[in-house]
Amino acid sequence: IDVIVSDFVLEHVDNPDAYFAEVARVLKPGGFYCARTSNRIGYVGIAARLVPNRRHAQVLNRVQSDRSAVDVFPTRYRVNTVWALRGTLRKAGLEGIAYGYEAEPSYLGFSSLAYSLGRVVHSLTPSPLRTCLFVFARKPMASAG
Repeated sequence: IDVIVSDFVLEHVDNPDAYFAEVARVLKPGGFYCARTSNRIGYVGIAARLVPNRRHAQVLNRVQSDRSAVDVFPTRYRVNTVWALRGTLRKAGLEGIAYGYEAEPSYLGFSSLAYSLGRVVHSLTPSPLRTCLFVFARKPMASAG
């Protein structure tokens, strides 16, 4: 495979070492892995871990009324920090980077005040604590010889 894209999947993975070993196995040398995931230590990740998984659909329905309960999956957050991702990539033999990114505070869209406050908080949040993480990695080319 030349490119693997994972969009808000890593927070649901039970065994990150096995997941990334499989990513490394199926990528061609020089192939790319790209991911966007929730940050365990961002406010969305903290809130998700405080709410029991059985209540996630109910809470999400209040903050994102267009979200269907069938689209809510149990969260694990087993690899969801910048540092855990970087280490897991190295362990799997992938060259890459993970960093925090702050998107718009969509989870706070239920209230214009909450959304406005979220934008201020987002602008002040240091990279490792931001709500989203981006991951870009490459499988090294096979060495000659």
